[in-house]
Amino acid sequence: MVLFTPSQAASYLNIKGLLDLTCQTTDTISGHNLEELRSFLQHQERLLA
Repeated sequence: MVLFTPSQAASYLNIKGLLDLTCQTTDTISGHNLEELRSFLQHQERLLA
């Protein structure tokens, strides 16, 4: 998984904020199929635009 390396680095370097963020992101996307993730990301893009 792409987020595994940042999570590992954050844990090793003891960067709590980054570790929390990567864990939260992993929790958010786990259990969803590809179409649901695409829809979620498109929705987030519209909110940030």
